[in-house]
Amino acid sequence: MFIAQLIDYKSFVMSTNQQDLLHSIGHEVFDSSSGRSRYEARERSTLWFGSSDLMTSARSALHSLGQMFSSQSASRPLELNYGDVVLRFPTHHEFDFALSSRTETPTSRLPELHELTLFELRRMASDIRKLEHRFIEVLKSAMEHGRSLRILMGTLDAKSFSNDHDWRAVFAALAASPHDGHDPYRRVALAKYMQYLRNRQITIQRIYMTRGTDIAQADAGQAEPVAPAVYDTAIFDLPELGAREQEFDDQWPLPRAESIGINIAGSGAFDLFLAGYPFSMQCGSRPLLVDLNSGEQFPLHRGTNMVGRDPDIDLRVNLDYREVSRKHLVIEILDDRTAAFTDLSSHGTRVPASRVIGARPVYHAQ
Repeated sequence: MFIAQLIDYKSFVMSTNQQDLLHSIGHEVFDSSSGRSRYEARERSTLWFGSSDLMTSARSALHSLGQMFSSQSASRPLELNYGDVVLRFPTHHEFDFALSSRTETPTSRLPELHELTLFELRRMASDIRKLEHRFIEVLKSAMEHGRSLRILMGTLDAKSFSNDHDWRAVFAALAASPHDGHDPYRRVALAKYMQYLRNRQITIQRIYMTRGTDIAQADAGQAEPVAPAVYDTAIFDLPELGAREQEFDDQWPLPRAESIGINIAGSGAFDLFLAGYPFSMQCGSRPLLVDLNSGEQFPLHRGTNMVGRDPDIDLRVNLDYREVSRKHLVIEILDDRTAAFTDLSSHGTRVPASRVIGARPVYHAQ
């Protein structure tokens, strides 16, 4: 039996050529009043296949997610000046699509990265970690306290953003907008940029690990060289490459800083992993997060629930779980059927792919 398939235009690969890029996300409109060309983003298209019950459930869940995003801030169309053209995005969904192709490390940067010394690679990794933590704090403040991203992001230095993929120009254009109604776009841009930073960090880590140079040589003068696996994890703040993947065959890693819809309908339960530590989500009228190692239960209330090791949050997990971030995961209970999970961590969160609503995995029944 074929369960469902979500075809989302995020899955299409966009051309790196700027003109092709513009045409791939919209169609050209000539504005006679300004004498300039404008690109209107194409309407987002999603096709569902499957049973009517599944479609009804999915639509209901997506409606709940839509209410969540609309309640955060009244979204308004966004126009970005891009050279001699103006890119217009009717909603933040089209903006999300346009930025999805910018999260990978540009191939043109690889020769430059390969030329760096081990010391320079480690310094770059350290700088990226500092930026990630700064952006995470901005996003946390907006989510926990409802503060304006327009104001919070105004405190960021423009040089914090790379020129790769024109990221600096994108954030400069967002900073030029005086409207809080553009905060959904700012949140999308921040999430995508953090994914770009994480992918760049992974690229640097791979180059560092495959260089084949003795760690002790890179740390001349250090009395006792540290074991490579431990040392490199400390440098990059990333899990060991390829580690424990076999344990997560049925689990999907949440994209960092994006709110992802999760189906919590019914009274069942499902497993999830915070940085590899097993937990269970007990669904129903009184949802619970359960630590499967200790059996400790954490009640989840309607609205925002922050999970992590921070002593100042309600859902504080075992402090011995060192790879769990201080503020690791935001669980927003939207209604009895739907939650939104936002991963803010360094080492990730995994959930069953079958529980994800409107996301990238394609599901087929066995």
